Amino acid sequence: MTYKGWNDYMLAAGLAQTNPVLREQFENEDVEFNPLQSFVGGMNTPQLAQSNFIHQIRRPAHSDITFVRLANNGYSYPLTEQQLGQWMCSQSLGKYYNQYLKRG
Repeated sequence: MTYKGWNDYMLAAGLAQTNPVLREQFENEDVEFNPLQSFVGGMNTPQLAQSNFIHQIRRPAHSDITFVRLANNGYSYPLTEQQLGQWMCSQSLGKYYNQYLKRG
């Protein structure tokens, strides 16, 4: 499933907890965020993912590995759902990536 922001994802996750059919579907699908281009840095919100640096964040179902696509490169990182949530709710996806995820 593709989500606009972390809040959409959490809403779906919450609904999945109350609906067994939705839970099965939710647990077996990849989670994907495709941030919109941000014209002003630091404008990411939990409601709407925005970044000029991060092009896609994808987490396959049943996995703690998150795939990140930058302009022409892709990387994988072990992230818990809580860590992914902290990243998606940060003010800047790019700054968070550089500070906490980027490999030296």
